[in-house]
Amino acid sequence: MSEVVIKANHLRKTFRHYKRNIQKMQHMLLLRRTGDIRNVFSDVSFEICKGEKVGIITKPGGGKTTMMRLLAGILTPEKGSVEVKGDITTLLDFRYGFDNSLTIRDNYEIRCTLLGWSRESMKEREEEILNFAGLSKAADQQLRSVKSTGANRLGFAISTYDKPDIMLFDEKLTFGGKSYTPKYMEHLKALLLDPEVTLVMAVNRLSTAANYCTRGIILNEGKVEFDGSYEEASAYYVENLGATAARRKKEAEAEAEISDDGSDDGDEYSDDGGGLD
Repeated sequence: MSEVVIKANHLRKTFRHYKRNIQKMQHMLLLRRTGDIRNVFSDVSFEICKGEKVGIITKPGGGKTTMMRLLAGILTPEKGSVEVKGDITTLLDFRYGFDNSLTIRDNYEIRCTLLGWSRESMKEREEEILNFAGLSKAADQQLRSVKSTGANRLGFAISTYDKPDIMLFDEKLTFGGKSYTPKYMEHLKALLLDPEVTLVMAVNRLSTAANYCTRGIILNEGKVEFDGSYEEASAYYVENLGATAARRKKEAEAEAEISDDGSDDGDEYSDDGGGLD
């Protein structure tokens, strides 16, 4: 039996939604319970085994990024728990921990410290990582002096230096609005497809994730709605939750309204000569 490396147990997560900034300030400063409660997950449970390639699929704004942050330990659920076995690399935000006013070298050290690297490891890897990111010649300049793509490359190079046991990857990430260059894409693909790496991907484009994922978990209305092969999950989403399903629902509602007000007999053409001339 395959070893379980991620276990989500009855997760519940809510957020407070503020219609105006003043409501958020009142809540933070005066501890007033303002704003509306949004229930993102009410009871979500699943297990992921070592080496699996799993896509997390939701409607837009349906909580896939929240789920990734729960799995990474960045967020804490109100109820339930997340159990993880192994080292995790998170590719959810390339610039996490960076400060534009500091040098590229300083930011390198900050990110490495957040990852728990020793001082010795930082020094051993520094030249190789800065070269890979194309920033070795600018290492002592402020981070703000390079384009956002440079900062993203630095974050990517640090986060993917070691092969992780588990990779949490947000598929929408790009280098400042541009696609991955061949060098970085080749490196990323090697990690995503490595049979020893357990992959959990926040899916934004079904067709792209199909190149990497073999299993799909669909989260909808706070719960797991579908869990199966990625091919079946994609088909289920398109049929029941995607744009096509939404369009069919609107068409059905429109037809029902027409039928209810008696303005349509339900037949496109009649047999009384009132059809096409």
